[in-house]
Amino acid sequence: MKAIGAISILEELDSYFRAEMIIQGAFATQEGNALFVGISLHQAMGAIMARIGIIVLFSRNINGPDAKNVLKGVTIALISS
Repeated sequence: MKAIGAISILEELDSYFRAEMIIQGAFATQEGNALFVGISLHQAMGAIMARIGIIVLFSRNINGPDAKNVLKGVTIALISS
């Protein structure tokens, strides 16, 4: 749980802070408001996913069936985003 949470937080913080570069690389022909919306949405998604990583990190001491439920919830959150 600790590794999953730490990796998730680092990955999504990278995604948040590099959103402009990622979106401009993916949509090189777009400009203006289209890029602004794409960057804003990418940053919002990165922030939400980092929060999921924080939840997992703080759940590292949970054992047994409760840990399975946390992992199921995190899996559903990651797949649905």
